[in-house]
Amino acid sequence: MFEDAELFQSPPATIMEITFIASLPDIQSAISIGGDGATRVKLDMPESELPETIKLVMLKGQAFRVTIETIEQDDWAVKL
Repeated sequence: MFEDAELFQSPPATIMEITFIASLPDIQSAISIGGDGATRVKLDMPESELPETIKLVMLKGQAFRVTIETIEQDDWAVKL
């Protein structure tokens, strides 16, 4: 019946990968749980990570997966 059903499907979403070095700031509000039940996380990122950090703006309102990989402090391009 709907031979052209493919024409009505949305194109696949573009997969974006953003990778940057960051740390949790040493402040009480680094991780907070709001009254709406949502958890908010603040991150400190060195200036060297600014190009990747700016890409986060493009994800406003979109869902994305977060994976944390620890590194040695000596691996940082710029110390915080």
